Amino acid sequence: MGLFSFANVLLGLAALYVLKKLLSPKRMLAPLPPGPKGMPLIGNIGDLPPPGEKDWKHWAKFKKLYGPISSITIVGQTIVILNDPQMAFDLMEKRSAIYSSRPRMVFACEMVGWEHILAMQTYSDRFRAYRKAMHRVLGSKTAIARFNPLQEVEIRRFLLRVLHRPEDLVQHIRTEAGAVILKIAYGYAIEPHGRDPLVDLANDSMEKFSIAGTPGTWLVDIIPFLKQLPTWFPGMEFKKTANAWRRTLLTTIEKPYLLVREQMRRDNYSPSYLASLLEGVSDKWTPEKELVAKWTAGSL
Repeated sequence: MGLFSFANVLLGLAALYVLKKLLSPKRMLAPLPPGPKGMPLIGNIGDLPPPGEKDWKHWAKFKKLYGPISSITIVGQTIVILNDPQMAFDLMEKRSAIYSSRPRMVFACEMVGWEHILAMQTYSDRFRAYRKAMHRVLGSKTAIARFNPLQEVEIRRFLLRVLHRPEDLVQHIRTEAGAVILKIAYGYAIEPHGRDPLVDLANDSMEKFSIAGTPGTWLVDIIPFLKQLPTWFPGMEFKKTANAWRRTLLTTIEKPYLLVREQMRRDNYSPSYLASLLEGVSDKWTPEKELVAKWTAGSL
């Protein structure tokens, strides 16, 4: 079978998969929230955020058009948009047992690797281990208060940066957010002047995640079996992208983790969330505990 014949077969299988998904009987308990009218088969793909526009700005427009809760459907997958903070709190916090599950994100989670981050965890033994670890170190006012001096130091540095270059205020704010998180998570002090490699790495990973997790962007999220095809097959460029972004994410998680481990080995480290988890557990360390420590620190 020639390459193009094989491609035609694949296209036909993909079409059958989409049709099966669209025509499968669905148990609807209530009508969906209001939203724009979709097109046959593809649904509301045209209503996704256009390139270059911030997601939150795009979805905020839906509140004026459809009210505080709206919905769109992408090739049979329904997305509900909440534009009211109290409604989001009521559904996600007070009724979390019903609404806290995560959707399957093939590209972002299974291929790039964001499945290990706290926000992407389903309710499971690992999720409970994440919550337990974070609560042990950060779960009370007394526990979190010991990081106040670290935040005060970073605030002073932020004010100095603003004083020296007030025209770069937005960049200073982004740097400050990264500085505080890295200080609490790893005891890491960023470069006092100029750009910091770990801050840039974390920002790069988050920007890639915002693209990786955008609904409707990746065909593999709609047709999951595409991830099983070889990289050389036509149309599989997304697999190369996923591999590159996965390397960036793993570097973001591994680099500060290994730095803290090395500092602790030399007994020359600063107080941090990760150090608190690692202290006194070397004799009973397991790969699962290492994963929990590594990825909960990265989740901060």
